[in-house]
Amino acid sequence: MYNHYMSLLPNDDDYAAFVDGDTMFLTANYGKQISDIIEKYKDHNVGLFTCYTNRTGNAEQCYKGVISEDGEIRNHREIALELQKTQYDQVKELTNIISGHLMVVQKKIWRDVGFFADELSDKMKTRYTKNLLAVDNRFSKRILKNNYKIYLMEGVYLMHYYRLCEGKEFRDHLGAIK
Repeated sequence: MYNHYMSLLPNDDDYAAFVDGDTMFLTANYGKQISDIIEKYKDHNVGLFTCYTNRTGNAEQCYKGVISEDGEIRNHREIALELQKTQYDQVKELTNIISGHLMVVQKKIWRDVGFFADELSDKMKTRYTKNLLAVDNRFSKRILKNNYKIYLMEGVYLMHYYRLCEGKEFRDHLGAIK
């Protein structure tokens, strides 16, 4: 599916933003903000952009470095607004693989590093959780291997449900691919 959507982009200079289905942007102008960041850093060997969140498996991408147990959306909106106000177009380079709650990727980079490895064989379909959830890890690893940079947009924050009530280890919602 990732590859299909990337292939729909008409130009190699175009960008796609992939977001997890259990995420929410909490500022009204996040799209313009991301566009401004792309414009500012487009000549900085960018492989992909990501952002801060409240819950993800990678502590570098968690706001303040920890998974939040706070389920109150108003608190997360305040964080999003504050980061947007104080860090609007600032980025921080990440040197390790990322969690893909948000991945902003240019089409020519996608072509250069070898596409997303999201096409699952029949054998992999039986191990859906283990393999599909690593698409972001495998892609970001190839980004780094090909000497591109991964930038965390410090002024962009999205709320990520990420099994808040069920616990981080919960996987039943993923089910099998049919």
